[in-house]
Amino acid sequence: LYAVPSFLYYFLQTQFPGVKIVHSTTPNVIPALTKRSSEHLDAAIANLVFSRDGVSIVVVENNMLKLCNKFKFKEVTDIVYIVLYTLEQLGLNNGKTRIVISGDLARTDARAQLMRRFAHNVSLAKLPDYFDYEVRVPQPEHQFVNLLNMSLCV
Repeated sequence: LYAVPSFLYYFLQTQFPGVKIVHSTTPNVIPALTKRSSEHLDAAIANLVFSRDGVSIVVVENNMLKLCNKFKFKEVTDIVYIVLYTLEQLGLNNGKTRIVISGDLARTDARAQLMRRFAHNVSLAKLPDYFDYEVRVPQPEHQFVNLLNMSLCV
């Protein structure tokens, strides 16, 4: 939870009446909790969102939020330890848990490659199929999933 300074909050309220301030993980949490097809409802999903300074992990199982946290790391190998240890602490099976990667990384990024090497069910995020996109989405799409999911937050 991050507090917005009072002066900034009141400034935003005067300039933009009804402004809604959301956390940076909100575009990940809301879609993760959106009802999914019944075939995947009981499967655990770990959404990894990479940023310049770390990774946000949102874990959902049985349509319930199990974890939402941000981790900072220095070495590329640390991310594998963080994710696998987190899954273990949550009592999730590495072989059955889907890991979906998005954010600020290329398809060939070392972080994604290591996750594919040590975790069993890793994929890059795709744009949600419940939107009808009128614009041509830039590629690679996994880098823009959070931006497009932001519309669910307002």
